[in-house]
Amino acid sequence: MHCAHQIEAARAKPGFRSGQAAIESIIVVGLILLIFIGIFELARLFAAEEILNYAAGRGARAATVGFNDFMVEKTIRVAAIPNAGAMTVPPDNTGLAGYWAVEQERIPAYLGSRTWAEADDILNYERWPFSGYSFGGYRFRVQVESLDRNASPLSVRVRQDIPVNSVLFSAFYSGDSVPLSGECRIENHCMLYLTDMPEYTNAPAP
Repeated sequence: MHCAHQIEAARAKPGFRSGQAAIESIIVVGLILLIFIGIFELARLFAAEEILNYAAGRGARAATVGFNDFMVEKTIRVAAIPNAGAMTVPPDNTGLAGYWAVEQERIPAYLGSRTWAEADDILNYERWPFSGYSFGGYRFRVQVESLDRNASPLSVRVRQDIPVNSVLFSAFYSGDSVPLSGECRIENHCMLYLTDMPEYTNAPAP
């Protein structure tokens, strides 16, 4: 009984109550932080998926106007730059303002390159592959999963494994990434663009 009275007396002291409140606050704040981290990670994955859908749309548009596979893949890569990680070529040492300026300057030259080796020397990112090698690993780059030029509507599907940054998400996935994909279907106008107009049409003279 004497011990019980001592415990009750200790609990009645202001210091005990403030310590208990601090512990409860830490637990609540920790749970709130986990929830916010989970929401942020979900939002990042949704944004990455939308970027892949946009990239697939750009690739489908490039294919339907008659661009070859080389141009289609370059177009898809450029559209998916937000998922590409850090810039590796040229080295990113100019700060954020310089980063954007380099991108705006080099993207047209990249799209105009004639070989992959030339393209890699103009612009590259952590999750873009170099010739035979990729800093981020082959699975982290945007890959053209399917492109059927003869289908109508033309369909382009791209996929990418997005790295997971949150420990909370790692508890739900066996690996360190989440596989995402984007797809676009568009009416196939390729033959229309590639067919010469017959001479007997009423097209105005140049």
